[in-house]
This record gives sequence, C-alpha cells and structure tokens, in this order.
Amino acid sequence: MKKLSVLFVVMILSVFAMAYTSSATCTIVKNEEFIEVNMQFPVFYGMKNIPTQNYINSMFFNHASEFIQSIHDMAEQGFEDSKKYDFPFMPYAAWSQYDIHFLNEKFLSLTINYYQFTGGAHGLTVKTAYNIDLSTGKNLELRSLFRDDYDYSSVILKEVNMQMKKTEEGTFFSDSIERIENEQNFYLTEEGIVMFFQQYEIGPYCIGIPEFFISFDLLRDGLKI
Repeated sequence: MKKLSVLFVVMILSVFAMAYTSSATCTIVKNEEFIEVNMQFPVFYGMKNIPTQNYINSMFFNHASEFIQSIHDMAEQGFEDSKKYDFPFMPYAAWSQYDIHFLNEKFLSLTINYYQFTGGAHGLTVKTAYNIDLSTGKNLELRSLFRDDYDYSSVILKEVNMQMKKTEEGTFFSDSIERIENEQNFYLTEEGIVMFFQQYEIGPYCIGIPEFFISFDLLRDGLKI
C-alpha cells in the first residue's frame, strides 16, 4: 500500500500561555475521492525542558500521522473494492480536535478526539487523554497523583456512582460502576479530575463520551501533586 502524502499543512498560531509555554495548532488537511482528512493537534513551544518539548511535539505528530495512514489504507481498499464489485461507496473520514485542560510549568493535561468514519450508520470517536509530567515527558498514571496509602479508587467510585444516579433512568447500561482502575481515562483541570468513558463503554452511542468531574476538594487528603 502506498504511503500517504500530506497535501496541505496549516499552522494556526493560538496562544495558550501559562508561565512561558505557549501552543500552536497544526492542521493537516487532505481531500481525495475516497477520504477526507482534517486533523488538528497541538505544537508546543517555550518550554524550559526542550528535549521534553520536542518529544511531546513528535508524539502528537506521529499519532496523527499513524491515525491518518490507518484510515487512508482502509479507505483506499474499500474504494477499490466498491469499483471491483460495483457497490456504493461513501468517502471515509479521519478527523481530530483537541482541548488543553491544564498547563503549568510541571504538568500538561489535554485530550484529543480522534474521529473516524469507515462506512455504516455513523462514525466513531475515541477520546485520548495525555497527562504529561513536563520534567520527564512521561504520561501520568491515575495512581501517581495520590499517596500510596490513599484509597483514591473508592473516593472516585463513590462520586461517579452518585452522579450516575442523578441522571435520567436508562441513560447508562447500569446505574453503577464496580471499580475505578488505574488505567481509567482521566484528565486534569484547575479545579479537579475529570473521569471519562469511551462511546458504548457504559452507555449507548447517543450519550457520547460521558464525563464525571471529581473536585480536588474531595481528594485533598490524598493528593501529592
């Protein structure tokens, strides 16, 4: 399969300044008969740790490129099959958008929504969180935010289940979640932690990607960040 060539790359400078760190938006746009691409991801500059800055920027670019390539390959094959077997073909799509939720000299927390359409009734969005220690460039695990002797899972679980019970009956597959694992998706804000679940994980497609805000006030006894 031939490699994807990016036809158009737009850099939109948008300041998100915390301390001396700012960001720009990189947009990769590509339109062909069988695929539409519109990928947005951040590029950071002004960080004190230049190797970490370069690593983070390379990571976002590589993730976007790999996502585009995977959808492009499927689209190209599907398009060829539609011509060979004479069936209707709807162009595939690969899109992404990001939100920066928290940024200071120590930590960066952002999410990128990766959307793909590969035929069918609707597309699929996967939200990916990047919670990065800017001194190392490593992603933070949920448990790394708390003291070792603190039962963060129980505190978060209780709050998430309480919020679920306040929603309309039938919103979720069940009215409770049994565990909060270390691998649970989350991102940081100035006021707390937001836990989120992927499409279909705890409810039908129509509810999207459900999120649950957990205030730092509830977790203050165990936080170490």
